[in-house]
Amino acid sequence: MTDPTGTPGGNRPQSPPTIPVLRPRSRRSQNRFTLLLIGALALLILIRVVGAHPLPKPSHLSPAAAVAGYLTGLEHRDLGEVRGYLAPAQRPQASSLLQGFARQRASIAAPALTEITQTHSRATVTISLQVCYQPPGGKPYTCEPVGHAPLGLPEQIACVELDGSWYATTLFKPN
Repeated sequence: MTDPTGTPGGNRPQSPPTIPVLRPRSRRSQNRFTLLLIGALALLILIRVVGAHPLPKPSHLSPAAAVAGYLTGLEHRDLGEVRGYLAPAQRPQASSLLQGFARQRASIAAPALTEITQTHSRATVTISLQVCYQPPGGKPYTCEPVGHAPLGLPEQIACVELDGSWYATTLFKPN
């Protein structure tokens, strides 16, 4: 006599279905994933470093150094430093500039240079930085790139050379 499956022996008890054995991931597999994650992070850091250059030491020797002094003064809310790196015609407005940042509860963070265009006595320095502020209406404090912030801040700072020293001429005022 044969059963419906075609095996002789009739009604034999069937073995229970097998349950797959769950094994933990191997150490080698975990290491591979960790190395892949570290590699991706290193690539993102490299892209950031290549795309933007940190600020040089503040001075009046170049447009980039003058912008560095100007932005450092804004970052630290140092009126004397802001005035020192602004062109003489803009210096009287330095106090209202810092008051505008205080009124908006805004600050800048992570300033970097991305491009410098220079002629004989004029230059334009393109910057990259984060603007941190609290939007109106009690919304949570946020940080956004300077170009996306609704405060109306420029991504480029104009500079002028006066008597061999460079100064920023763009006022970085929040609206």
